[in-house]
Amino acid sequence: GAPGAPCDPGEAGVVHAVANPDPVLGLSAAQLGLGRCWANYGPELPPSVPARQAFVVVAAPGTGGRAVLMVGGHDHGRMMNDVWRVTPREVPLVELACPSAAWEPRLGFSAVTVGGAVFVVGGFAELALFNDCWRSLDGGETWQCMTREAPFRCRYDIALAGAPGANGEVQLWVAGGFTDSHDYVRDVWHSADSGRTWELVVLQAEWTGRRGSSMVYRNGELLMLGGSRYVTAALAQSLHGPMARAYWEWFNEVWVSRDRGASWEQLGRMPFAPRVQASLVEDPQSDTLYLVGGVTKSPVPSRHEPHARVACLDLWSTRTGREWRLLTEQIPSVSPMLHNLRCALCTSPEPRLAVMGGGELGTRGMVSVVTWSGVDRQAAQQQVKLTLMVGMGLYRTHGIPTDVWRTGIMPYLVLLRPSMLDSLWIPRCLSACH
Repeated sequence: GAPGAPCDPGEAGVVHAVANPDPVLGLSAAQLGLGRCWANYGPELPPSVPARQAFVVVAAPGTGGRAVLMVGGHDHGRMMNDVWRVTPREVPLVELACPSAAWEPRLGFSAVTVGGAVFVVGGFAELALFNDCWRSLDGGETWQCMTREAPFRCRYDIALAGAPGANGEVQLWVAGGFTDSHDYVRDVWHSADSGRTWELVVLQAEWTGRRGSSMVYRNGELLMLGGSRYVTAALAQSLHGPMARAYWEWFNEVWVSRDRGASWEQLGRMPFAPRVQASLVEDPQSDTLYLVGGVTKSPVPSRHEPHARVACLDLWSTRTGREWRLLTEQIPSVSPMLHNLRCALCTSPEPRLAVMGGGELGTRGMVSVVTWSGVDRQAAQQQVKLTLMVGMGLYRTHGIPTDVWRTGIMPYLVLLRPSMLDSLWIPRCLSACH
């Protein structure tokens, strides 16, 4: 792998990957979480790729975990339905998977990859909103309509999650969004057969109706965060008094459902900025969830643009959904003028976060960038060695047992799963201190 950006081992956060296991440390990329060291493989995609914004990025099936798909988008109102496959290299390999998908060009759609299938649901065009579901089984090259009119109302900016189902099918969940009736809905729908049929799970969930939320299914739970809604003057006055004005309400809540969407529990407000259209990316090997990008309200709105928005360029991680760690405040090599940052996970040859962005706020220029998590092997070694030294010192001075350090402390410092520590050299080093 290419060397990553310099990383100060004294900074907060963790190292994200190790390309080649060190013969002494014995740590592989799969055993370290992703973090705050990045390599930028090409500030822009090649000219053959039309510049765009408002696209979606998902993992590319059929590539052995080596690539991602960039799906759709628009360039100054020209909506697209093409699909591009991007593979990280020193110069990214960018291939046109599908020049024009079978589904209509649109914006505000959601997409998810589950196993070998990619799904596209909902969205809107100039004169229409959609409640259809499409599937590709060949990495985005061809598309099959699973249902053209699902029983839920047409909508865009929905929260979409997927998981393997029974008999080779895929489970899908749709939650919230902005509908053709100009409503911010709070319903949840489930499909057990890859989007062919849908069942209403709950009509009015515990959370406020919203658009642009992010959702993922992991460890038997649905986790949803973020979103926003426009509060009209009439609603604002009913909530806050006769002098209230219309405003945008932004959410940084995290909600969890342990019964497949039927009931929801709020985990609280989180330390990150409220946002819409962020990427929630799971790394199963480290059992870690990453929050990347999105759009939030401007901290300094002007009189002429009271609802101005800015890009979120930060990266957060969590294992539980309750405690979140800031890994970097701004992903390197990504201009603050860019928005629509989207992210997906590559798993080979080592876990890497692929972040892509498009569009420049306030300008006519359009640009698409690709930034990949890089490799900083030296920083990884320094972090692990420092952590071990601390553990050994605490054992000598305070008698902290090896198993307490291994299972209760060290995983949070280097993002190692406790089960992995059992097979690594780390417990043996600590045991040598006894």
